Amino acid sequence: MRKKFTEIVSRDIDNIYKEFEDSFIECIHYSESITAESLEVELREVISSIIEKLCRQLDKLGHTKLKSFVKRQQLYYAEYLPSKRKEVNYKNYLLWIVAHGDESILDGSYKASEKEIDYLKDVFNTYESCFFDLKAECESYFQNLTGVTITTSPMWQDLINIELLQLIERAEGKAKPDLSNIRCAAFCEVLYEKKYIKQTITRVKTMTQFAISRYGRDIGKSLLASKKKARKYYKTHTIAGQKSIESCF
Repeated sequence: MRKKFTEIVSRDIDNIYKEFEDSFIECIHYSESITAESLEVELREVISSIIEKLCRQLDKLGHTKLKSFVKRQQLYYAEYLPSKRKEVNYKNYLLWIVAHGDESILDGSYKASEKEIDYLKDVFNTYESCFFDLKAECESYFQNLTGVTITTSPMWQDLINIELLQLIERAEGKAKPDLSNIRCAAFCEVLYEKKYIKQTITRVKTMTQFAISRYGRDIGKSLLASKKKARKYYKTHTIAGQKSIESCF
Protein backbone atom coordinates (compact mmCIF):
# COMPACT_ATOMS: atom_id res chain seq x y z
CA MET A 1 0.00 0.00 0.00
CA ARG A 2 1.28 3.41 -0.92
CA LYS A 3 2.46 5.84 1.78
CA LYS A 4 0.20 8.75 2.57
CA PHE A 5 1.03 12.13 1.08
CA THR A 6 1.75 13.52 4.57
CA GLU A 7 4.32 10.76 5.16
CA ILE A 8 6.07 11.40 1.85
CA VAL A 9 6.16 15.21 2.05
CA SER A 10 8.15 16.09 5.18
CA ARG A 11 8.85 19.67 4.08
CA ASP A 12 6.35 22.50 4.45
CA ILE A 13 3.87 23.08 1.64
CA ASP A 14 4.31 26.39 -0.18
CA ASN A 15 1.81 25.90 -3.01
CA ILE A 16 -1.16 23.58 -2.40
CA TYR A 17 -2.04 23.49 -6.10
CA LYS A 18 1.47 22.46 -7.17
CA GLU A 19 1.47 19.72 -4.53
CA PHE A 20 -1.84 18.49 -5.92
CA GLU A 21 -0.64 18.64 -9.52
CA ASP A 22 2.57 16.81 -8.65
CA SER A 23 0.48 13.98 -7.19
CA PHE A 24 -1.51 13.57 -10.41
CA ILE A 25 0.72 11.10 -12.28
CA GLU A 26 1.53 9.25 -9.08
CA CYS A 27 -2.19 8.76 -8.51
CA ILE A 28 -2.61 7.32 -12.01
CA HIS A 29 0.21 4.89 -11.25
CA TYR A 30 -1.30 3.76 -7.95
CA SER A 31 -4.92 3.52 -9.10
CA GLU A 32 -6.09 -0.07 -8.67
CA SER A 33 -7.57 -0.06 -12.18
CA ILE A 34 -7.32 2.32 -15.12
CA THR A 35 -10.57 4.17 -14.52
CA ALA A 36 -11.48 7.72 -13.68
CA GLU A 37 -13.36 6.42 -10.64
CA SER A 38 -10.27 4.81 -9.09
CA LEU A 39 -8.25 7.95 -9.86
CA GLU A 40 -10.85 10.04 -8.05
CA VAL A 41 -10.41 7.87 -4.93
CA GLU A 42 -6.65 8.50 -5.03
CA LEU A 43 -7.02 12.26 -5.61
CA ARG A 44 -9.50 12.66 -2.77
CA GLU A 45 -7.05 10.90 -0.49
CA VAL A 46 -4.44 13.47 -1.54
CA ILE A 47 -6.87 16.32 -0.71
CA SER A 48 -7.41 14.90 2.77
CA SER A 49 -3.66 14.49 3.24
CA ILE A 50 -2.96 18.08 2.13
CA ILE A 51 -5.50 19.39 4.66
CA GLU A 52 -3.95 17.20 7.36
CA LYS A 53 -0.48 18.49 6.47
CA LEU A 54 -1.69 22.11 6.53
CA CYS A 55 -3.21 21.62 9.97
CA ARG A 56 0.22 20.70 11.34
CA GLN A 57 2.10 23.33 9.36
CA LEU A 58 -0.09 26.41 9.83
CA ASP A 59 -0.79 25.91 13.51
CA LYS A 60 2.66 27.33 14.32
CA LEU A 61 2.36 30.45 12.13
CA GLY A 62 1.57 33.89 13.47
CA HIS A 63 -1.37 35.90 12.10
CA THR A 64 0.70 37.95 9.61
CA LYS A 65 2.49 34.94 8.10
CA LEU A 66 -0.79 33.04 7.98
CA LYS A 67 -2.49 35.80 5.99
CA SER A 68 0.51 35.93 3.65
CA PHE A 69 0.30 32.16 3.08
CA VAL A 70 -3.41 32.34 2.29
CA LYS A 71 -2.85 35.23 -0.13
CA ARG A 72 -0.17 33.26 -1.98
CA GLN A 73 -2.58 30.38 -2.49
CA GLN A 74 -5.05 32.73 -4.14
CA LEU A 75 -2.33 33.80 -6.58
CA TYR A 76 -1.20 30.23 -7.23
CA TYR A 77 -4.80 29.20 -7.96
CA ALA A 78 -4.98 31.26 -11.17
CA GLU A 79 -1.59 29.96 -12.30
CA TYR A 80 -2.41 26.28 -11.76
CA LEU A 81 -5.95 26.14 -13.16
CA PRO A 82 -6.37 22.74 -14.87
CA SER A 83 -7.55 24.42 -18.07
CA LYS A 84 -4.16 26.19 -18.26
CA ARG A 85 -2.08 23.17 -17.25
CA LYS A 86 -3.46 20.43 -19.53
CA GLU A 87 -0.38 20.49 -21.75
CA VAL A 88 1.97 20.27 -18.76
CA ASN A 89 0.04 17.38 -17.23
CA TYR A 90 -0.18 15.55 -20.55
CA LYS A 91 3.61 15.80 -20.98
CA ASN A 92 4.02 14.42 -17.45
CA TYR A 93 1.71 11.56 -18.40
CA LEU A 94 3.85 10.77 -21.46
CA LEU A 95 7.00 10.82 -19.32
CA TRP A 96 5.29 8.34 -16.99
CA ILE A 97 4.65 6.05 -19.97
CA VAL A 98 8.35 6.21 -20.92
CA ALA A 99 9.40 5.51 -17.34
CA HIS A 100 7.30 2.35 -17.44
CA GLY A 101 8.93 0.90 -20.52
CA ASP A 102 7.16 2.31 -23.57
CA GLU A 103 9.85 4.33 -25.38
CA SER A 104 7.86 4.79 -28.62
CA ILE A 105 7.28 8.41 -27.60
CA LEU A 106 11.00 9.10 -27.86
CA ASP A 107 11.21 8.08 -31.54
CA GLY A 108 7.94 9.79 -32.43
CA SER A 109 6.01 6.60 -33.18
CA TYR A 110 3.69 6.79 -30.16
CA LYS A 111 0.08 7.56 -30.94
CA ALA A 112 -2.71 7.47 -28.40
CA SER A 113 -5.53 5.08 -29.30
CA GLU A 114 -9.16 6.21 -29.32
CA LYS A 115 -9.68 4.25 -26.11
CA GLU A 116 -6.75 6.02 -24.47
CA ILE A 117 -7.97 9.42 -25.66
CA ASP A 118 -11.39 8.75 -24.10
CA TYR A 119 -9.66 7.62 -20.92
CA LEU A 120 -7.53 10.77 -20.78
CA LYS A 121 -10.60 12.96 -21.22
CA ASP A 122 -12.22 11.24 -18.22
CA VAL A 123 -8.98 11.52 -16.26
CA PHE A 124 -8.54 15.24 -16.87
CA ASN A 125 -12.21 15.93 -16.11
CA THR A 126 -11.82 14.02 -12.83
CA TYR A 127 -8.63 15.93 -12.00
CA GLU A 128 -10.34 19.24 -12.75
CA SER A 129 -13.31 18.41 -10.52
CA CYS A 130 -11.03 17.37 -7.64
CA PHE A 131 -8.88 20.49 -8.13
CA PHE A 132 -11.90 22.71 -7.45
CA ASP A 133 -12.84 20.52 -4.47
CA LEU A 134 -9.33 21.08 -3.10
CA LYS A 135 -9.80 24.83 -3.50
CA ALA A 136 -13.16 24.79 -1.71
CA GLU A 137 -11.96 22.64 1.18
CA CYS A 138 -8.75 24.62 1.71
CA GLU A 139 -10.56 27.96 1.60
CA SER A 140 -13.09 26.67 4.14
CA TYR A 141 -10.19 25.61 6.36
CA PHE A 142 -8.42 28.97 5.92
CA GLN A 143 -11.62 30.82 6.79
CA ASN A 144 -12.06 28.83 10.01
CA LEU A 145 -8.41 29.35 10.88
CA THR A 146 -8.24 33.10 10.28
CA GLY A 147 -11.83 34.09 11.01
CA VAL A 148 -11.75 36.10 7.79
CA THR A 149 -14.34 35.44 5.10
CA ILE A 150 -12.68 34.56 1.81
CA THR A 151 -14.66 35.96 -1.09
CA THR A 152 -14.78 33.39 -3.84
CA SER A 153 -16.02 34.11 -7.33
CA PRO A 154 -18.43 31.58 -8.83
CA MET A 155 -16.84 28.59 -10.51
CA TRP A 156 -17.01 28.55 -14.31
CA GLN A 157 -19.22 25.44 -14.19
CA ASP A 158 -21.93 27.52 -12.51
CA LEU A 159 -21.82 30.17 -15.23
CA ILE A 160 -22.34 28.04 -18.34
CA ASN A 161 -25.09 25.85 -19.72
CA ILE A 162 -23.23 22.68 -18.76
CA GLU A 163 -24.76 20.57 -21.52
CA LEU A 164 -22.78 22.72 -23.99
CA LEU A 165 -19.39 22.07 -22.34
CA GLN A 166 -18.13 19.82 -25.15
CA LEU A 167 -18.88 22.55 -27.70
CA ILE A 168 -17.02 25.08 -25.54
CA GLU A 169 -14.00 22.77 -25.22
CA ARG A 170 -13.97 22.16 -28.97
CA ALA A 171 -13.98 25.91 -29.66
CA GLU A 172 -11.27 26.49 -27.01
CA GLY A 173 -8.98 23.98 -28.73
CA LYS A 174 -9.17 25.99 -31.94
CA ALA A 175 -9.35 29.54 -30.55
CA LYS A 176 -6.77 29.35 -27.73
CA PRO A 177 -8.55 32.04 -25.66
CA ASP A 178 -5.89 32.20 -22.94
CA LEU A 179 -3.20 33.67 -25.23
CA SER A 180 -4.06 37.25 -24.24
CA ASN A 181 -6.67 39.19 -22.28
CA ILE A 182 -8.19 40.80 -25.37
CA ARG A 183 -8.44 37.47 -27.23
CA CYS A 184 -9.96 35.90 -24.13
CA ALA A 185 -12.47 38.75 -23.87
CA ALA A 186 -13.49 38.34 -27.52
CA PHE A 187 -13.89 34.59 -27.04
CA CYS A 188 -16.00 34.97 -23.88
CA GLU A 189 -18.15 37.58 -25.60
CA VAL A 190 -18.92 35.10 -28.40
CA LEU A 191 -19.71 32.43 -25.78
CA TYR A 192 -22.13 34.86 -24.17
CA GLU A 193 -23.70 35.89 -27.47
CA LYS A 194 -24.25 32.23 -28.37
CA LYS A 195 -25.75 31.66 -24.90
CA TYR A 196 -23.11 29.10 -23.94
CA ILE A 197 -22.57 31.36 -20.92
CA LYS A 198 -25.74 31.91 -18.93
CA GLN A 199 -27.55 35.18 -19.61
CA THR A 200 -27.53 37.55 -16.61
CA ILE A 201 -28.29 41.16 -15.78
CA THR A 202 -24.59 41.74 -15.07
CA ARG A 203 -23.27 40.61 -18.46
CA VAL A 204 -19.71 41.95 -18.13
CA LYS A 205 -19.32 40.71 -14.55
CA THR A 206 -20.47 37.22 -15.56
CA MET A 207 -18.00 36.99 -18.44
CA THR A 208 -15.21 38.34 -16.22
CA GLN A 209 -15.92 35.78 -13.50
CA PHE A 210 -16.02 32.99 -16.08
CA ALA A 211 -12.64 34.00 -17.55
CA ILE A 212 -10.97 34.28 -14.13
CA SER A 213 -12.25 30.88 -13.03
CA ARG A 214 -11.58 28.96 -16.25
CA TYR A 215 -8.59 30.73 -17.82
CA GLY A 216 -7.02 32.63 -14.92
CA ARG A 217 -7.38 35.93 -16.81
CA ASP A 218 -9.02 39.14 -15.58
CA ILE A 219 -10.67 40.46 -18.76
CA GLY A 220 -12.66 43.27 -17.11
CA LYS A 221 -10.70 46.06 -18.80
CA SER A 222 -10.73 44.23 -22.13
CA LEU A 223 -14.55 44.19 -22.04
CA LEU A 224 -14.81 47.97 -21.82
CA ALA A 225 -16.69 49.76 -24.61
CA SER A 226 -13.41 51.39 -25.68
CA LYS A 227 -12.07 47.92 -26.55
CA LYS A 228 -15.09 46.92 -28.67
CA LYS A 229 -13.30 47.51 -32.00
CA ALA A 230 -10.30 45.42 -30.89
CA ARG A 231 -12.56 42.57 -29.74
CA LYS A 232 -14.40 42.62 -33.07
CA TYR A 233 -11.09 42.40 -34.93
CA TYR A 234 -10.12 39.28 -32.98
CA LYS A 235 -13.53 37.78 -33.70
CA THR A 236 -13.30 38.24 -37.45
CA HIS A 237 -9.59 38.19 -38.40
CA THR A 238 -6.67 35.76 -38.27
CA ILE A 239 -4.03 37.31 -36.00
CA ALA A 240 -0.43 36.07 -35.64
CA GLY A 241 -1.40 32.76 -37.19
CA GLN A 242 -4.34 32.23 -34.82
CA LYS A 243 -7.78 31.70 -36.34
CA SER A 244 -10.51 34.27 -36.01
CA ILE A 245 -12.62 33.55 -32.94
CA GLU A 246 -15.86 33.22 -34.90
CA SER A 247 -14.36 30.60 -37.25
CA CYS A 248 -13.66 28.35 -34.24
CA PHE A 249 -17.33 27.69 -33.58
